[in-house]
Amino acid sequence: MTDIIEVSKVDIATAQLDTAIRFYLDKSNMISAITLAGAAEEILGKLVKQQDKSNALEDIIEILCYIHKEVFENEPNPKKYAMARNGIRNEFKHLCSGKSLEVNLDIEAGKLIDRAINNYQKLFPGVYQRFNEFNREWLKRRT
Repeated sequence: MTDIIEVSKVDIATAQLDTAIRFYLDKSNMISAITLAGAAEEILGKLVKQQDKSNALEDIIEILCYIHKEVFENEPNPKKYAMARNGIRNEFKHLCSGKSLEVNLDIEAGKLIDRAINNYQKLFPGVYQRFNEFNREWLKRRT
């Protein structure tokens, strides 16, 4: 029989994020890295919002909407940008379209892990070795 423990949402998201980073760094399970990073990003993003701060997704959408407005000279639809940024995460979590996907697992995992890290650091500012390892690898893979 196993013991029942109490676990916080931060602990859950941290475990998910740490595992996603490990999978990303060793390229062992990129589909799970995306799913875990997406779950961590969502939990941490909601915790950031509870502190009346903007989360990583909102920061990205704000930048994209600014660029959209400057380039196209009309009002952007932030929800469309959010749907685009969360498309793969949502497809991996839910049936959604039900179709097979063409996806660059490395890029999608990297983007979600990066957003989760940004949210984590909004909650807990500091320098974290595991985040630095990810950032070095993420930079290397994008160039």
